[in-house]
Amino acid sequence: MRMNAETLDKDFRGYSKSVMLVLQEFVRGALKNVHGTVGSLIKVDNDYVIAIEMALGYTIQNIVVSTEEDGKDAINYLKRHNGGRATFLPVSSVKGNILNENEFRTDDGFEGIALDLVDYDPEHKGVLASLLGQVVVTDDLNSAVRIARKHSYKYKIVTLDGQVMNIGGSMTGGSFANNAGILSRANELSKLNDAY
Repeated sequence: MRMNAETLDKDFRGYSKSVMLVLQEFVRGALKNVHGTVGSLIKVDNDYVIAIEMALGYTIQNIVVSTEEDGKDAINYLKRHNGGRATFLPVSSVKGNILNENEFRTDDGFEGIALDLVDYDPEHKGVLASLLGQVVVTDDLNSAVRIARKHSYKYKIVTLDGQVMNIGGSMTGGSFANNAGILSRANELSKLNDAY
């Protein structure tokens, strides 16, 4: 599930200038071993899209590359062209831990560990585990607060409607603007393409 010239135009709208520059240079052949952005490398069921978008935050635009050398090449390109900054996640070095879901199974309102709620290529498991492997998804804010208390505020917890209990006990939430996020847009495009 790597990107190509066709997916660049369709799926990468809404990304920052620096991310677009790297992706365009990859398609042109000037940069090698770019797998895509985190958002382009996962598929998410509509029920979990908002929760996963909130769990990822800006990291949804991080760029997955094969090695540290590939990341260095892209960073040097951005420096040479005054292209801004981007974060690169080398498959060769980024690894993450995954929470044991059994720890939460008896918690009322527990939906799952965020990593388990997305589809992805096994090659990207380490990278995605570093971003989603320690995030709990719950049905609502009441469940999030209850689970956070029970587990001493050790985990980031995101609700299906995008409210967040952060590690340490701070909370982030409220309403959303009507514009769809990157994953929501991708699901909508997929639905439209399936209709034709």
